[in-house]
Amino acid sequence: MQYWDEMNDKYGFGDGSAYPAGIEIYRDVYLKTVNKLAENHNSNLRIVPFDRGGLHNFCLWMVVPKECFEKEFLPKQEPGKRWVGVDSMPGDEPVMDKELEAAIEEAMGMDLDFFVNVNPVLSKKFPKFLAGL
Repeated sequence: MQYWDEMNDKYGFGDGSAYPAGIEIYRDVYLKTVNKLAENHNSNLRIVPFDRGGLHNFCLWMVVPKECFEKEFLPKQEPGKRWVGVDSMPGDEPVMDKELEAAIEEAMGMDLDFFVNVNPVLSKKFPKFLAGL
């Protein structure tokens, strides 16, 4: 989970100016995996994609109660698709429980980045740029 820490810092990704390609896909893989592991660990908490507005990093995540996740977040998501980030959730963000921490620690030991394929493509503008040098 090479981008996990950046997703937990409002100043991450160069204060929001240096997002790697596919960052929202990475976040989706991380969050879905951690939430499945949180379920396995019997955590009363889950994490959701948090798209922070403003001038800093938008690609974050936030902790929510399991009930809020199931009643407020999941019904708004399309099954089989990337989760759509939220800009807020009702209530205060809870303190992480030990079960969610264990789920995150377990996920950190998995090679989740392997599941994201980023395919760079050379811009069609490059030959013109090169010719102008």
